[in-house]
Amino acid sequence: MQEKMSALFGRFSRFANTGQWIYLAGIVLAIVLIIPAAWFPLQVGKIAAFSTLLAVAVIAFVAAGSMRGLLYKGGLKIASLVLLLPIVYALSYWFSTDRTVGIYGTGLEVDTLFFVILGAVAFVMAFGYFRSARSMRTLISVVFISFIAAAVFQTIAVVFGQTALPWAPFADRTVNLVGKWNDLGLILGIVTLWSLMRLEWSPMSRAMRIALYVALALALVLLGIIHFTVVWLLVGAFSLVIAVVAYLVRRPSDSTGFNIRQVPFIPLGVAAVCIVFLIFGTMLNTSLLKVFPVTSVEVRPSYDTTMEIVRATHTSPSRALLGTGPDTFGQMWITNKPAGVNQSDFWNLDFNVAYSTIMTAFAGVGILGALAWFIPLILVLFAWVRVLRSNAREHNEKFLASLLAFAAIYLWLGAVFYVMSQNLILLAFVISGALIGFAYSFADEHPVHRSRLSMIWVIAASLVLVGAVGWNAVQADRIFFSSVYTNKALIALNSGDMQQASAYITKSQSAFYTGDNLRAAASISLTRMQALAQSTSTDQTALQTEFTAETQKAIASSQAAINLHPLDYRGYISLAQVYHLLSSVKVTGAYQLAEQTYIAAANVNPTNPIIPLTVARLESENNNTANTQAAITRALTLKSNYTDAILFVVQLNVTNKDIPGAIKAAQAAVQSAPGVASIWFELGLLYYTNNEPANAIEPLEQAIKLQSDYANAQYFLGLAYYDQKRAPEAIALFQNLQTTNPDNAEVKLILSNMQTGKPALTGVQTAAPEDRQTAPISQ
Repeated sequence: MQEKMSALFGRFSRFANTGQWIYLAGIVLAIVLIIPAAWFPLQVGKIAAFSTLLAVAVIAFVAAGSMRGLLYKGGLKIASLVLLLPIVYALSYWFSTDRTVGIYGTGLEVDTLFFVILGAVAFVMAFGYFRSARSMRTLISVVFISFIAAAVFQTIAVVFGQTALPWAPFADRTVNLVGKWNDLGLILGIVTLWSLMRLEWSPMSRAMRIALYVALALALVLLGIIHFTVVWLLVGAFSLVIAVVAYLVRRPSDSTGFNIRQVPFIPLGVAAVCIVFLIFGTMLNTSLLKVFPVTSVEVRPSYDTTMEIVRATHTSPSRALLGTGPDTFGQMWITNKPAGVNQSDFWNLDFNVAYSTIMTAFAGVGILGALAWFIPLILVLFAWVRVLRSNAREHNEKFLASLLAFAAIYLWLGAVFYVMSQNLILLAFVISGALIGFAYSFADEHPVHRSRLSMIWVIAASLVLVGAVGWNAVQADRIFFSSVYTNKALIALNSGDMQQASAYITKSQSAFYTGDNLRAAASISLTRMQALAQSTSTDQTALQTEFTAETQKAIASSQAAINLHPLDYRGYISLAQVYHLLSSVKVTGAYQLAEQTYIAAANVNPTNPIIPLTVARLESENNNTANTQAAITRALTLKSNYTDAILFVVQLNVTNKDIPGAIKAAQAAVQSAPGVASIWFELGLLYYTNNEPANAIEPLEQAIKLQSDYANAQYFLGLAYYDQKRAPEAIALFQNLQTTNPDNAEVKLILSNMQTGKPALTGVQTAAPEDRQTAPISQ
């Protein structure tokens, strides 16, 4: 039997090299794949492409007969330690508080069982595929060229913008081939380090040296524009290491004096640049951004906030060891969010990640999960030392190992201090696995047994590997297509094309059921219900029939979203909105159902002030004064500076024809709490609503003195100034608002009106600012 199997595998041995190139193609796509369309889900697309090509590479590996060799290669036992990561995740998943997100999450996030299995397989396959110096050079070259391509692309985007890249997504110059803006900074850090290492330790032609200098300069300029502190710290530290090693290598062992020629000026210069940016970075970055108009804000929980969340949820030894389950940080956040967060500009962000990748794992998968993430880093250090200490290794081989070791250590440290995107974590797995494979490529291999039992073991291992990777690839592709069609449906919904939106959602759900496409389906039906409720058609029977059908669809989709993810409050909100609309058209029992469903949403997400404000609106519409007051009090308790809630309070006072009384109450409030900007804003808004713009100016000014970035106070103060013939001051305020809110069309229109001497609100299509349900500026 074994002779027949050997002959069969021999026929397919040519697939080994093909599989390696397919694997490399997957790495390239994971790094730089992008489709310039609003519907393209960037990271999900990259993961789906990598998963698919990884599956093909695994099949080629097995078909080439390489599986037999892999199972007996030196170092396999060491490399297999990485499998502890998915094992720990599987244990944590078993005891999870929410298994509905543990496998695939909501979008193939890093902190899922799917992803750690994918990473572990990528690690093992890199261990098997990249064991020679030649294959290592190929891997390094492919990765480096991909990074340079991303850097060149971003240079074009930053310098020329849509002149060179006319597609809509590239209107934002921070959109890049890699992922988030700071992800780009991380790979530019590797470009910097690899360039330094080549320049210091590797002989090369003059042309290559010039090219590396250009790459180094380009990377540093882009890093100055990105200005990511973690990258400056890591690159600075690694540059100093390179400088020290380069100096020691250049300095003869018998030298006793100092020779200026032995000083490695290039890595020291890079380290100096890093230090300068760490100290004066904000000022330098501001100067660069005046030349290159790029803005990007990335927000994540701080370390202290993350630890506060962890302490609130790890309340038992089992939770401390295994956490609350993979990808459960989002639920941990909304139920234990610190009260102070609601007073910040980021109060409405539902974070599903913590301070960093490792901290997210610590929160979700506990101490064991966090420790398991350090296994690849420990293996990299072990393998690197092994190569450096080996007398059988040539200088070039040690240099190749050092290139990979620096990149792997750099990326894993990045995961300690930052939430890296999925593709960079996968790259860390690949580089680490390749280094382990190379480190043990000289180790004596066990003889490949030819017994029937060993052949059965090889076949079983092959089937398990191919089956697991193939299943993962299929699921990743299904989730990718589902995301694509969901995004297309939302785009069609926003453009008013209900028919096309419904068609896309049907395709999305046929690919993979997700909370996103179920809620989107409910939104489509709810939009149709709203249109039908306002229709003036005389055919009431047809209207009633269609309205009933859309109601049933909306309720079914919302309920399905709840059943799929019972701890996701958005499904309850979706269902409550349907009942809320039915309540507004006086459907019997709808008011009570809406009230109950909003309460269910608040139970899942008790820290979000939007929910009690929405309840207050429901209660007000149904003339329940006591419940209205209780709900609005709850909203303002959760977020005392909640502009939408303050607007609602003012509108209630207008409805009750009691603005003078409300003004007296607000005056008393500012006397008792003069340091609270939101109370001054409410007083100013009451004056403005009561057609007293002159009186509104002083409290609005005071609100801005207390909180300089109070955008809505600036908005109403600008209108009050303009009404009082203080146009220059009004224009200055709205110019500042336009700078801080570049996408707000209303601000642009009002500024244009002021500059041309027109009434400020000319052409504003919505209701007067003080009469709206939401504030003019999102804050």
